[in-house]
Amino acid sequence: MEVEPEEKPAEEEKPKEDDLEVTDEEQKKEEAPKTQKIKETVYENEQLNENKAIWLRDKSEIEDEEYNKFYKSVTKDYDEPLGHIHFKAEGEVEFRSILFIPKRAPYN
Repeated sequence: MEVEPEEKPAEEEKPKEDDLEVTDEEQKKEEAPKTQKIKETVYENEQLNENKAIWLRDKSEIEDEEYNKFYKSVTKDYDEPLGHIHFKAEGEVEFRSILFIPKRAPYN
């Protein structure tokens, strides 16, 4: 987040003109636009994770080691999966998915 000063025109009321004389210098000052510095907050977004999700990537790009590592991180299982199916479905609804088949049935 940065704060950048920016000059914007100032809105001031003009004094009422009485029967006073106006000199050239005073007239030039009145004609010049009056500005004031206003601090404006500017937000900058920074992308933290530039990696694409594993199920959004192409099957040909992903190695078995990546599938196994992803399976272990999601399921907290210490064994590798028996197999996996990576597919994409298209139609009225479009989605991509990975189906993992565990080696063992859960304990409960």
